[in-house]
Amino acid sequence: MHITQTFVLRLFIDPDGEPMLKGLLHSVRDNADYPFRSGEELLLLLRELNLRRESGDFAGEGTREPANRENPPADLDTCGRESIEC
Repeated sequence: MHITQTFVLRLFIDPDGEPMLKGLLHSVRDNADYPFRSGEELLLLLRELNLRRESGDFAGEGTREPANRENPPADLDTCGRESIEC
């Protein structure tokens, strides 16, 4: 039997961030947030996360600021729905 770990990332967009893209990626597995302010920063974060996944280093400890649990930004996934099953 082959078991694969799945890393779920949810995309949060700041509705007040127009016209710039501002928000964060949130990793459900390690409960870490990865903030970005532009499309380029978002791509760099995705590349970083992919490299970390490939190397097996996905703890996320101390690399980013902790989540703002009191005022989270609007929650959107890649389908534009609350469900992450596309």
